Amino acid sequence: MSLAADPTSVFSSGALPGLFAGALLVLSWRLCRDGNQAADAPCSRAEDRYPVLHPTPEYSRVIPYIPHPVVSIFGLQVQAFQITLTLAVVSFVLVAERLARRKGLPIVQSARMAAAALALGGIGSYLTMLLAYFPEIGFSGDWRAIAAFGGMSSTGALFGGHLGAWLVTRRYWSVERSLQFQDAIIPAYGVALTIGRAGCALAHDHLGVHSDAWFAVDFPGGPQLDMGLIECVLLIPITVAMFYVDRHARRPGTTLAFGFICHGVMRFVLDFWRVDDKTYFGLMPSQYLSVAFVLTALLVLALAPRAAGPTAGRRLEAGDAASR
Repeated sequence: MSLAADPTSVFSSGALPGLFAGALLVLSWRLCRDGNQAADAPCSRAEDRYPVLHPTPEYSRVIPYIPHPVVSIFGLQVQAFQITLTLAVVSFVLVAERLARRKGLPIVQSARMAAAALALGGIGSYLTMLLAYFPEIGFSGDWRAIAAFGGMSSTGALFGGHLGAWLVTRRYWSVERSLQFQDAIIPAYGVALTIGRAGCALAHDHLGVHSDAWFAVDFPGGPQLDMGLIECVLLIPITVAMFYVDRHARRPGTTLAFGFICHGVMRFVLDFWRVDDKTYFGLMPSQYLSVAFVLTALLVLALAPRAAGPTAGRRLEAGDAASR
């Protein structure tokens, strides 16, 4: 069946998520190559950054340290972070498509806008890491160093993705429909980020303070908090709650605001436990973005138009049938 006969196959065929997954797989392989990554870039090994100080049998109650898993696929060494990053991209597109379909939004337009949000989220992720966390490279004017730089910021991805989605959708859709689309992609982002943070936990690339708490990890240099693991665990109930809110909300933008508030508060608090991240006036760049998320959420709740009920978006389906 052709795409013209069945536009929904843009998603269902797997072509679009496969395209982005392949691109991200190539990018993650580049980031993970030995000798071509910043100290805090994804896939850096904790044992390289923190030398072994002493064995830690006395910390038997903490979580055991597991080195970053690597599997061989057709002779190519693939790290766990690369696999989870690929799964995260695929899950984002598929979940966004399902929620957009349930809201009655035009599928073909939603596919294009989800692709734009995904692309702009990747750009925001890269630029946030480069300019906010490594300004000595980003503003150096050394294009070789900039080209060789590798790193991603989840808060930058969230900010860039939703800003891009808003700018793109507002060219074609009303405020209400644009907010309904963003209500669809924020739970999708929650699913993708949960999967991605599982990869961060396996790669141990977001280390926290030294601690003997039961949820600390027994790293080679002593027990520390693994912030990727902690965030991954906390994202599970937050993402489930976003799906619940999205199903029962009576106002477009409610799920978006709920997701922004949850993610903003979570990151703002957790980042006080991180180590080795750049700070400005005592706060990390992600914490400033977290404050922006909460303020944006409050603005959306104050200005978003009211809808008649939780299924108001589905009534768009009949009027949009021709655009599919």
